[in-house]
Amino acid sequence: MFGKLFSKMTATSHKSQTLAEFQVNFGAMVPEWEQLKDLSIKRNADVGGDTLDVWTLTFEKHAFVMFFDQSEHNLISQGEEMFSVLRLRAPFVRGPGDKDFTPAEERFWFRQIDQIRERILPALNEMYPGNLD
Repeated sequence: MFGKLFSKMTATSHKSQTLAEFQVNFGAMVPEWEQLKDLSIKRNADVGGDTLDVWTLTFEKHAFVMFFDQSEHNLISQGEEMFSVLRLRAPFVRGPGDKDFTPAEERFWFRQIDQIRERILPALNEMYPGNLD
């Protein structure tokens, strides 16, 4: 109990060190790992009339914005997994040299999105249960 509480307190006070522990492979043929540099979480944000959780993850060269539907209706129809692909409304990506985010529709991004959804978001959700700027 105390260990879990202490790790949450440490994670909050040393955000950059904590985030650097999370990495995603952006390489196609050769592994190219990037560390997570910044994180923003806006829970229950009003996005076009829908209430969504907005996660912005900034890596060394790339960034993602992901919108997850955590509504009660969606919980009943899509299951309890918070970051399932069924809850993911829209992922957007910004690559090196890009000014704006664009929809992550290309098949190349699916692997990175799955790495983030399955490994990174559940751990970060436990460390940062509220909003984070």
